[in-house]
Amino acid sequence: MRCMDFRSGLYDVMFFEDPGWGWASEAVETSTPVLKDEEIYVALNKTNRDQSFFNRISERQIVAIAGYHYGFAGLETDSSELRKEFDIEFSHSYQRNLDLIKADRPSLAEVALVSRSFLYTYFARFPDQRDDFLVSEKIDQSYDLPVITRKGGPISLETIEGLLRPLIENGRYLELVRKHGLQLPESMLRTP
Repeated sequence: MRCMDFRSGLYDVMFFEDPGWGWASEAVETSTPVLKDEEIYVALNKTNRDQSFFNRISERQIVAIAGYHYGFAGLETDSSELRKEFDIEFSHSYQRNLDLIKADRPSLAEVALVSRSFLYTYFARFPDQRDDFLVSEKIDQSYDLPVITRKGGPISLETIEGLLRPLIENGRYLELVRKHGLQLPESMLRTP
């Protein structure tokens, strides 16, 4: 949908997007990565359940977002192919994924995949629910996210980088990233 909207001219800049997520055939330019995120496994926190619950994800009832890439599935995005290999339910949002876990219906969903950034925000909004969930220490995948601009579009990549540079240099960008429980990619953590 994002790429179709881009082709239709509905927007010219996309922040925090992996170029491998359907952009190969689009006329875009990408910045160096400016954010890092991860997909992690979440289950209902039950008595006698620990990190070993996540050892065999492929044997669990999984809930994930349709069309997303996941490491446990070899980055396959085709829902019908994934259903052949896994007991998987597809949803439209991370919120729905957690709601299905909270419903405690193991025949439908035992493990949800959500981004670490979403989970951080969720727990900030609902701190009383933190203990309801068991969060995997093992990640499904990690990705560095650049800014994508339309090649030859009204807002150039150089313009976007010029707007970001002062925020990065004065530390404000890092402050915003940390405030929202996000991470910087390794390339931004290295000192010149």
